[in-house]
Amino acid sequence: MNVEHAARPARWWSGSRVALTLILIVAAALRLHGLNWDEGQLFHPDERWIVVVAAELHLPQTLAGLAPAGSPLNPFWDQEAGARHRFAYGHFPLYLLRLVGAAATPLVPGPLPARYEYLALVGRLLAVIADLATVVLTYALGRRLFTVGVGLTAAAAVALATLHVQLAHFYTVDPLLTALVMAALLAMTAVAERGSLRASALAGLATGLAIGTKFSAAILFLPLVLAHAIDGFDARQQARLHTLWRGPGRVRAALDLWNGLDAQRGWRWLLPALGGALLAFAMTNPYALADLYQFATSIGAQSAMVQGRWVLPYTEQYRGTWPYVYFISQQVRWFLGPTLGLLAWSGLAWLGWRIVRGASHLVQPHEWPAVAWGVPYFALTGAFFVKFPRYLQPLTPLLFIWGTALLFRATRRWLRARQVLLVLIFGPAVFYALAFTSIYDQRHPWIQASEWIYRHVPPGSTIIVELWDHPLPVSMDVDGTWHRGREYKQVEVDPYDAETPLKEFWLVQHLTEADWVVLSSPRGWEVLRHLGREYSLMPTYYKGLLTGTAGFEVAGLWRVEPRLGPISLSHNPFLSALLPTPAAWDAAAPAPWTLDLGFADESFNVYDHPMPIILRKTQSLGFEALRVRLWPELETGTIGVESEK
Repeated sequence: MNVEHAARPARWWSGSRVALTLILIVAAALRLHGLNWDEGQLFHPDERWIVVVAAELHLPQTLAGLAPAGSPLNPFWDQEAGARHRFAYGHFPLYLLRLVGAAATPLVPGPLPARYEYLALVGRLLAVIADLATVVLTYALGRRLFTVGVGLTAAAAVALATLHVQLAHFYTVDPLLTALVMAALLAMTAVAERGSLRASALAGLATGLAIGTKFSAAILFLPLVLAHAIDGFDARQQARLHTLWRGPGRVRAALDLWNGLDAQRGWRWLLPALGGALLAFAMTNPYALADLYQFATSIGAQSAMVQGRWVLPYTEQYRGTWPYVYFISQQVRWFLGPTLGLLAWSGLAWLGWRIVRGASHLVQPHEWPAVAWGVPYFALTGAFFVKFPRYLQPLTPLLFIWGTALLFRATRRWLRARQVLLVLIFGPAVFYALAFTSIYDQRHPWIQASEWIYRHVPPGSTIIVELWDHPLPVSMDVDGTWHRGREYKQVEVDPYDAETPLKEFWLVQHLTEADWVVLSSPRGWEVLRHLGREYSLMPTYYKGLLTGTAGFEVAGLWRVEPRLGPISLSHNPFLSALLPTPAAWDAAAPAPWTLDLGFADESFNVYDHPMPIILRKTQSLGFEALRVRLWPELETGTIGVESEK
């Protein structure tokens, strides 16, 4: 047990409970604000897929209905199509949502929302609860590893972190996964300190549920085994753990530790822990075992995607990005903010220094389970081709704990300096959190743009929309009348399709026939800088639209950004895409002063505050005239001739 922690007077505990309660109130307010941000439209694709699959799950009428093929409980079985399909995540979030949704139905006052909307709201409440649990678990683990002050400060950082606030507004697997990982690490730390059946069982159950939420949590088996091994070392051997990382004698040091392990003591509770993990996984993912081939296929497809062996349109943005560096830069710029980002990553740097140098501030034995999770997880995840910043959410609480411990260690003799640094760190963090939640004070940009279309675009008009993005307009009520997108003729353009003469032909043909063009978000055109020279048509296509060369003008641009008072946090996507910035961009500025933080990962904007653009035709051009305007270097008739071949 930490000596400084044990020496605290009793009244400190009362103060810490009050502080933690206040932190939880702030965290809950940030996460519950604007929870129905999309008005039931389910704009987040992962959340939509989870809700749709969960909604179809139900008990079979006979025991024969439990068979994998055709079972209404099998997430791998598409009831409508009557065939198997892939599901990339664990099944625990599905069953949890279905059960809680059914149990909460009688508690809802008044008429229930539509089925999917209701389940999405229930899921978002579950995400909020899971993230609030993460705040508490961060405090508990920080207190256990270091001091009460470290635990409270790290918990406050999690409460304010934009990454956590945003993900708590979606029912994706990440908030639940993070809470379960932290619960597992807390129990493993207790095992390493003083082994017990209760701690081992809790560690195993949390590990199994985490793996049943997302398979990447399988790394937890490493700290689970290590925690039980540490329980079998005596004090002298525990103190030598750091020698495994130093000098040429690592193998000998490992053998000495292994030979000195009290197997009876060290492994006595490992079997119950592993059994608990297997039981928790099997109970919450029965069809991962009963339909093992489909489970392996789904995991294999997900692995191929994150490693870049299977590139999809929404992963193209990661071409040419640096492993590790991209994750860190995005966390510092947007997902944590500069001050919390520096706090987090300085913690990881300090941990690495302690492991390598060793001589002072050694990694204590009961810290090793957390280290055995955090270091391998970052080493593997940071090297992925696909670098969605949310992949690091299970690591951020640990980063805050280590970063805060470094801050407290460095200022242990200068308390005034510590106070000043905490103000400098948390002042901007509060600004970031409040600014980010302001996006939920406005209607979603896609809903605003859809309403504008229904009011200004005549029914029957031809609208160009983009494949792989959300087609606008969405179905909605306008002035008491229900409208649907099928009131218009929608023509799809695939920005990622191979650039052939046939694509050139259809781009020009669609533009000559269309009355309007809708760019639902920068997803299609901002990624151009990553695609290389093989994509030369689309930059010219987008440039022609934005400059008027193609005979269109910007009729509407909706710009919702994090804002607090007169300051907004912005990123100009036109600059990063090397496209001209239309005048409508500046005209739609949400605040007088703009703080440009540079390139933002697509996932930061595209779900809850994308930037749709609507362009109207102002000049009707014939096929050949438009072709010459856009691609004058092509010979006359080339497109038409090639397209017929």
